[in-house]
Amino acid sequence: MTTAQFNLTPSLFHFAYYDTLKQSLNDKPHSITTDLPDASWHTHDEIECILYLGNLCHYKIDNQTFTLYKGDVLVIPAHTPHQAIYEEKINHARYVIRLSSELYQQFVLSNPTYTQGLNDLITKAKIYRLNTGDLDYILQEFQCIVPLVSKANDIYPFAIAYHLFQAMIRLVQSSQSNRLPGNYHEDHHFSHIIYYIDHHFRDPNLQLQRITEEFGLSPYYFSKLFRREMNLNFHDYLIQKRANYAANLMRSFPQHSLSLQEVASQSGFGDYSTFYRSFKKTFTQSPKDFMRSLAK
Repeated sequence: MTTAQFNLTPSLFHFAYYDTLKQSLNDKPHSITTDLPDASWHTHDEIECILYLGNLCHYKIDNQTFTLYKGDVLVIPAHTPHQAIYEEKINHARYVIRLSSELYQQFVLSNPTYTQGLNDLITKAKIYRLNTGDLDYILQEFQCIVPLVSKANDIYPFAIAYHLFQAMIRLVQSSQSNRLPGNYHEDHHFSHIIYYIDHHFRDPNLQLQRITEEFGLSPYYFSKLFRREMNLNFHDYLIQKRANYAANLMRSFPQHSLSLQEVASQSGFGDYSTFYRSFKKTFTQSPKDFMRSLAK
């Protein structure tokens, strides 16, 4: 890779940050905006990548609907009709990057190791669901780009291309999610419910009623749906998520030096007695015995 390969003129590259509620990036450079992008049907000549940092957003792309949550990356191929659907009183913070095909091919050719992955990235619209580590890494790369974009004039520096390329490679390496079509409140899209639980299970206030209210389902129907899809009831699923998280914390005790009470609290258990019963039910041994076994 050489500096000459990447002359990032504005015609090849667009980078912006949108924050409808102005909750982030206090010192915004001139290319960062709080305005909403075009919400009507439109296309771009470039490949568009959206790193979503808001609460919830829907995109219509051709004849499909995609639902984005915080930490999702939506990739839209060039010349593909799409439309963003915004919900009121929800922040829709996002990074938006548009890359020309010419610049994208420069990225592809710069490292043959990732040629297939980079080509697969743009064949059709898709969502990449990032775990915490991947999201933090990509955000760091984007945050390195922000001050560089603010200082650039006609030619963007090589450093921008470097940070952007690192973010794209991390995206290729991350696990690609299944597409989640449909509306967030349509109960037959069960993956939305599981995604919601998996991102809130450490909240001790997460209970069946909160989820049924969030998705507009009756408790009876939700319980029936959950058992059918997961082959266990919601309560047992929640216990297992929290107990497994607690076990992982305990395995890392040398690094974190947490007490069992702190483990219980950070894992979403409201009190120690509930933690004790739930952990023993999941692992057939008490938290203390589990911790002792790790020391052997």
